[in-house]
Amino acid sequence: MAFLQLRKKHNLSTKDNDRGIDVQLLEDPSDCDPKVNKYKKTEFEVNCTNIGSDYTTEESGSFILYHDKPFKLTCTEYLMRKLYPFSKGDCIKIVMYQDGENINYHIQPSKIEWDKEPEEIKTVSESKYGYDSVKERDIDRRLDILWGMAFNNATRVVCADSQLKATQKVELIEQIMPDMFKIAKGLELVLKDEKNKKQKEDEDDLPF
Repeated sequence: MAFLQLRKKHNLSTKDNDRGIDVQLLEDPSDCDPKVNKYKKTEFEVNCTNIGSDYTTEESGSFILYHDKPFKLTCTEYLMRKLYPFSKGDCIKIVMYQDGENINYHIQPSKIEWDKEPEEIKTVSESKYGYDSVKERDIDRRLDILWGMAFNNATRVVCADSQLKATQKVELIEQIMPDMFKIAKGLELVLKDEKNKKQKEDEDDLPF
């Protein structure tokens, strides 16, 4: 999931440049636990959805928070206090602006019409795969990684043929993906077996 921390250099609004962002809160700000960052400062992460247009996080070339996609808004204690009056499902606009020598935030109800229910934040037991434990979740994450490996390799193989048209490449990738995924899973099993074998050999060498 993408992250956004409003910074003076990139997200400050002026009368000529509105850098505010319209979001729907996916959780109550009062439910968010504080964390201490690497600079020993307290901060919070609030799950939101970008309900405005695609939002470029920094200067040209940086990553984008796409419309109708969730992200985590990293908040200082001061910004968090500004968010406390709002609740899960509220649609608001957050604007960072220069207030004399200080930085301040203006937060008000968004003018964007948005009637979608807030996307539920998934916990281990509530996730779309119905995980009953962290172990099950981690297994599925490994499968996601293997699927990504298979896709990348399938793409490299297909795109190496310069004679194929774009539509043909897409169709071919779709055709070979299942087999590539089987290969990726098989490789994981081989590595796991080798690890278990090595562990057993080490145990056999023990003097008892």
